[in-house]
Amino acid sequence: MINSRIKRLAVLLIVFVLINCAQISAQIISNNLSSTATGFVYTHWTLKYPSNEKISLNQFWVPLSGYVAIQENIEVRYYLAGSSNNLELGKTQGERYLGGVGDARIELSRTFAKDRMMVSGGVNLPFGKTELEINDDRAIIDMLSQNFLEFPMRSFGQGLGLRLTVGAANNIAENTVLGVGVGFEYIGPYNPYFGIGEYDPGDVFSADLGISNLSKTTAYSFSMNYSLFMDDKLDKSKVFKQGQQFGMRARGVYDDDRYRVSAGAGYLFRGRNTRYDLQASSIIDRLKLYGNELVFSFEFGRYLPGGWRFSPLFSLLLIAGNEENLGESRVFTSGGSINKIFSKRYRASFWFKFMTGDADGKTIELSGYQLSASLSAAI
Repeated sequence: MINSRIKRLAVLLIVFVLINCAQISAQIISNNLSSTATGFVYTHWTLKYPSNEKISLNQFWVPLSGYVAIQENIEVRYYLAGSSNNLELGKTQGERYLGGVGDARIELSRTFAKDRMMVSGGVNLPFGKTELEINDDRAIIDMLSQNFLEFPMRSFGQGLGLRLTVGAANNIAENTVLGVGVGFEYIGPYNPYFGIGEYDPGDVFSADLGISNLSKTTAYSFSMNYSLFMDDKLDKSKVFKQGQQFGMRARGVYDDDRYRVSAGAGYLFRGRNTRYDLQASSIIDRLKLYGNELVFSFEFGRYLPGGWRFSPLFSLLLIAGNEENLGESRVFTSGGSINKIFSKRYRASFWFKFMTGDADGKTIELSGYQLSASLSAAI
């Protein structure tokens, strides 16, 4: 049976993963080991249009992440990644290339009150590439930002960022823990494209609620999160405001040391975005530029001798159309993972995925694949 400390930390992890949009979380590890991990993900997508024109985008992404346990209830996490991206626009338009590192992220987390509370402070260090060429690099950034295409790295450099999150969790019944959290993220100004001006993304407020039930062989969780975005500014004039977001996620896991079965579902509601006239600071329109998202996932794992586990996986992503004449999208993913535990300190994972579907109301045919490998070591 998992003890109450680990159960509370599990719910705090749910809350803090939802609060922190960065690719590092704020879980406090229940021992004094530190850890580091690296690997790669190669992603390929092809989009086929009604005219039989094809566009392909390839990304090779390499991350470095880990945590340092300062003491039992304090740890520091770090994250840095880079990628190379190659966009093939066809015979007439040629190719585009964009590569470099993204920003570095560092986060300090601590639990209090017998692990019933957690406070985390993070910083986004602007090491990433900025002042991109709008004629050559914009096409790649636009492709990376499409929510029906899966890429581990969607942007490069931003400005200096600061995050503060506070969460609390406690047992409300046997094996059941409730957690709540609030967060604020300051995103500093930067120059995304050469000669365009200083862009200041809006700061973000968030609130989260999570509940988890853990036993010896099962784990169930449900969480909700809400995000509110402030105005984006270009040279101190309002230009855009991202719509509010409300998300729900549910997940269940069964693990008996022979089989591991996991199923989950999630829904993301996106509000209307606001666009401003730069000269008059007046509102041009309020439109839903990004459709709501519904996702289902299923994974069935089989433990094998020698510390191996093989897990086929499937997922379905459904994205509603927006209010700017972009139709609905569907993406079906199938694949699997191979995991190897060498010892208590070392483990490796290998993933492969195949994606098919369509976008813009079946106007665009989608196909792609993803290959990845990772290695982690506890010190």
